[in-house]
Amino acid sequence: MTTPEEVRAMFDSLSDLEKVRTGLIVNPKKNKSWTPIREAVKAYALEKKSFSLRELKEAGIIDEKVTGPDFRKNAVEKIDILYEQKGVLKKKASLYHIHGHSMNITFGESSTFVEPSREAAIYIVNTLLNGSLGRVSVKDRMTKKQFPFKDSKGAMKKFENTLIDEAGKDGWRATGRPFVLLKEE
Repeated sequence: MTTPEEVRAMFDSLSDLEKVRTGLIVNPKKNKSWTPIREAVKAYALEKKSFSLRELKEAGIIDEKVTGPDFRKNAVEKIDILYEQKGVLKKKASLYHIHGHSMNITFGESSTFVEPSREAAIYIVNTLLNGSLGRVSVKDRMTKKQFPFKDSKGAMKKFENTLIDEAGKDGWRATGRPFVLLKEE
């Protein structure tokens, strides 16, 4: 009996014309392993501290066809030292960085946050809560125009922990009610 490996070796030894005459179609493997790519990305991250997807493509570390979601799923989520800062570069591209090397962001009055993010929480603490004391309902200060995710219960639930974390750095603490923070002198 002939093994599949022997059949494949015999098929590969045929000329292109003979392969066509067999009527068989053999698809080459298209999926690459992300393991060596992850190692190269991690080394690049340690060297550069922060980078964009475009920089990785220009450096030849990843293929030109790799998309942001693919990179996020196969590299960022599996490299423990890598963080993503969404929408801070031109065309709302993400910045990838190691801890302590995020991009400092300045927000304008017309900043819009389409989805919950750490940047939105920082904006709320620095702008909407700035100078306030006592019990404050953050949700009442958020506008739907500036925070389109405000009406989504799932998004707001996800956002609440990030907001409490960022507000805690400025002396705010959570109360028993959702999106109500307290700051005493």
